[in-house]
Amino acid sequence: CQVLADEERQWVLGNASAKGCSDETYNFIKTYVPTVADIEKMMSEKPTFIGHTARALLFEAFLAASADKELHKDERDAIYRYGQLLGEKKEDIEKLQELAVQEQKHRAKVVGFIFPGGLPQVIRDIAVDFKNN
Repeated sequence: CQVLADEERQWVLGNASAKGCSDETYNFIKTYVPTVADIEKMMSEKPTFIGHTARALLFEAFLAASADKELHKDERDAIYRYGQLLGEKKEDIEKLQELAVQEQKHRAKVVGFIFPGGLPQVIRDIAVDFKNN
């Protein structure tokens, strides 16, 4: 049973919210801890969904697991196990991990250019404006 770090769960919640998930789904995600049994059940009950989304699920799992700025070995190993359960080849899972790393680097580059003083400082500065109004 894997436990998400707070930053990882916040990433998952933000990602789900940005994609328009319902309040019910959002609340479910707040405390959900995935298990192998859940994945096996989903594979047997929703094969079309898995067939179309397995790679997206794995890609986003890499992003979520890295939201605390580190992909721990046990997290990586769990994603690889889930990927194999979902029917993905090891080489394809490696490619998804590589693409997730590239996306994180690109995002950091974009944010660094847009907010040269750092996004946390911008958020603090903006908060002052809204407190004063």
